[in-house]
Amino acid sequence: MFNLIIQSAIIFNLNFLQKDPVGGNRQSASYQVYFEDREKQKVSDINRIIADKESDDPKERAFRCKFNLKRKKYSRLNTYYLVIADESGLQQPVKEEFHINISIPTDDIDF
Repeated sequence: MFNLIIQSAIIFNLNFLQKDPVGGNRQSASYQVYFEDREKQKVSDINRIIADKESDDPKERAFRCKFNLKRKKYSRLNTYYLVIADESGLQQPVKEEFHINISIPTDDIDF
């Protein structure tokens, strides 16, 4: 489980790594990446990762995604999930548990 501590914004970045280069028996794949709550309601925007890098250098197979959380109250006691869903539907989505701890209430921010 991961703790995501956000000091003052509901916008943050996460880095992802394509484990292996494309080539041989490894094919490219596309994923949708987002956060959801226990009720499977999306609480962030959706990012798309196209894992098609052929480089042997892991640094060149890294992806940085910017997430925007929806304006709502988040409890640090609730469990949220980072979902990584294969767009082809051939693999089950991967879900990683997160706790979201925002130090200021997001529903009080007015831009």
